[in-house]
Amino acid sequence: MIFTCVNSFAALITDEDAVNWLDWGGVATVSAYSSRPVPDFENIAADIRRVFPRHAELLENALTFKEIGRFCFVHAGIRPGVQLARQTEYDLRWIRAGFLDHIDGFGHVVLHGHTITKSLWPEVYSNRIALDTGAYRTGRLSAAVVRRDALSHFVCTELTETGAIHVGEWQPD
Repeated sequence: MIFTCVNSFAALITDEDAVNWLDWGGVATVSAYSSRPVPDFENIAADIRRVFPRHAELLENALTFKEIGRFCFVHAGIRPGVQLARQTEYDLRWIRAGFLDHIDGFGHVVLHGHTITKSLWPEVYSNRIALDTGAYRTGRLSAAVVRRDALSHFVCTELTETGAIHVGEWQPD
């Protein structure tokens, strides 16, 4: 299992980025970690370290990217034309423009999240695989299964009307 660095409380770059993150599920994320009625952003890191030390350790040690065979796993994407080793952490965590509309190869098939897919299901392109299925609003969390240097299938969880979590395999058309 590979954990790439996510847009965590520690990764907020600018005030504008913070506002965007909060609008796209950040408030729910922070609220889930804090016992305070209104998320206390000054103390949230201490709350997480105290109550969820393994989560904090995971976030602090997450990779910015991981290459395995013909695949590159990253949170948001990569800047076209820039060697992987020279990518900025900002691009790896935040890029959209220039990456999502890039149609040529990257040297790897890039598996990424960060931008919710239009279909709300994983989407496979020739140069990338988009995995963000909008879990905060759909209840669907998705992962790619890669075997023998090839995409095998997806595992998607879904929250049912009764509150149960259904886990199933999914193949794109």
